Amino acid sequence: MLSEARSAGAASQPIRTDGGAARPGPADAAAEPFQGLILRHRGRTGLTQRELAARVGVSRGAVQDWESGLNYPDAQHLQALIAVFLQAGGLAAGREEDEAEMLWAAALRESPRMQTPFDSAWWAGLMARRPGFAAHGGEMPGARRSGTQAPPRPGHERLQDWGEAPDVSEFQGREDELETLHQWMVEDHCRLLAVLGMGGIGKTMTAARLAQDVARAFERVYWRSMRNAPLVDEWLAGAIGFLSDQQVIPPVGEAARLTRLIQLLRERRCLLVMDNMETLLESGRSEGIFRDGYAGYARVLQAIGQSSHQSCLISTSRELSAQFAVLSGSPGVRTLELRGLNIDGLAGTVWRSGSPARTSARSSVVTLVRFSNRPARVLSLAASGGCSTSKSSAARPSSRTC
Repeated sequence: MLSEARSAGAASQPIRTDGGAARPGPADAAAEPFQGLILRHRGRTGLTQRELAARVGVSRGAVQDWESGLNYPDAQHLQALIAVFLQAGGLAAGREEDEAEMLWAAALRESPRMQTPFDSAWWAGLMARRPGFAAHGGEMPGARRSGTQAPPRPGHERLQDWGEAPDVSEFQGREDELETLHQWMVEDHCRLLAVLGMGGIGKTMTAARLAQDVARAFERVYWRSMRNAPLVDEWLAGAIGFLSDQQVIPPVGEAARLTRLIQLLRERRCLLVMDNMETLLESGRSEGIFRDGYAGYARVLQAIGQSSHQSCLISTSRELSAQFAVLSGSPGVRTLELRGLNIDGLAGTVWRSGSPARTSARSSVVTLVRFSNRPARVLSLAASGGCSTSKSSAARPSSRTC
């Protein structure tokens, strides 16, 4: 039987992905949808869809279908998927069996063709083949025993504060852009990334999908929206407090706080996200100049972009700030501009949202573009979910209007 679900924390609280406090979610974690679970587990591993597909032995399209709820793996591929998650760190330490059973139960619950129950003997054999099993008396360190949960291992704790980040369980598309961004962050160790594009093109969703995908590679994830234009001292204080586990009192003054932030970015690998940075820039100006009272953010970008550390800051904006433009030629600084999807890309979005087949979805998109009085707008907004998509939680369906 599945273990009782742990009670979830409030959505505004940091998420622990090392077996500590439960990730915010439904009160009954066992009822969480399959697509939400697979997205979470893949996010912990840091694997791209293509990398996960190669390890499981399926196409990237199959992984896309699983993550969008369009299809489900059979028993053989579900076992392979769980084995990859176990090997790559996608299952929380001390809760591996619980989470494997929850994923299997979700597939049983949602897939009409899935009838095979969870195989405890197969799981025991899988655990027995893990490195270090024999050295610990036939039981992995931190493995579940008598329903208890092992404490986090010192030095391996990961904390995530997603702030106002949107739900991305239904996000689909932008594979090429995500792969490029993933390489810049994980392989090239870029310190500063800017995701640019017109309003509604999907910058926030793309950044959120990227952050979920690479979160496993970072010890801290700190997401904040700039929509309400927080003062730089306020942002610095919040970041310092979170990255230091509230052990450091933010010093007085912007310069001292910025120096302390860089120290923290050197001590731990951290991922920072500043969403909607265009709200900090002067409107109607093409130079990308920060508004009066917000020039401190230019100094934050300069310090993070030019200092030596192991962390990364992602910003999303409709326009590039002047400071970012100056830094864009420096090592470790990259920019990516999102453009509208083509008809096939939009067809994938329509198909995901309910059309019975990709062919009919493509036909629907062609018709929509042909008879729309703003065809370019229809295609350009495709990236945000097809026309305009509300950033509502997974608890209620997204609304779309054309």
